[in-house]
Amino acid sequence: MVARKQSDLPSKGAEKVSFVDQIVDEIYRGLYEGRYVAGQKLTEIDLARRFGVGRGSVREALQRLSAEGLVTVSLHKGASIRALSREDVRELLEIIEVLTGFAARRAAERLSRAEDARALRATMSSLRALAAAGDSFEFGRMRNRFYRQVAQFSGNRELSRHLAMMQTHLIRVQFHAAYQVNADAHLLEDYAQIVEAIVDRDGAAAERAMRQHIRGTLKAIEKLPDQFFP
Repeated sequence: MVARKQSDLPSKGAEKVSFVDQIVDEIYRGLYEGRYVAGQKLTEIDLARRFGVGRGSVREALQRLSAEGLVTVSLHKGASIRALSREDVRELLEIIEVLTGFAARRAAERLSRAEDARALRATMSSLRALAAAGDSFEFGRMRNRFYRQVAQFSGNRELSRHLAMMQTHLIRVQFHAAYQVNADAHLLEDYAQIVEAIVDRDGAAAERAMRQHIRGTLKAIEKLPDQFFP
């Protein structure tokens, strides 16, 4: 991210952006912590009152969340947290499996710097610590960082861009029962296998471990009852 130059006194526009960032961050956090759920309506008045900001900032935050695929905005129905159907999940994960599997293979084939290997292992250590602490929000953020690292180390900028567009956060927050942090020993083992395969520069093993992990995610979600789906 390119740092922006700021004067000592922030402009009115900069202040507004900070309010928008706060709202976006809190809605993401609320999803991971269960305060917001898939399908829940988001009203400008309620959000403005809760955050103590103007409706313009709320509207801008909702527009950003809509662009990121987290919120749906309708002219007549307003805004709500997007809810994925079983078919939505299946189609998304089919694409994610291919893209992340390829990213893992390419990362293993191209990993050459010792600091990159250390960065992956440091992320793995952080995931273990956050899982042990039961911090769902920070665990989710660190998991996102893990996937970004794999995409970055693949050396393919287009791959990184397409993976960033995949709405994996929607899957995680809607189907939180399949992502209980305190019971994520199997997830952590999956990530550890992926990391070690990449560090060992074994492209085939890295791709296989990643794709098996995504398939496991789909199987876990498919077992969930209908109440989790719109």
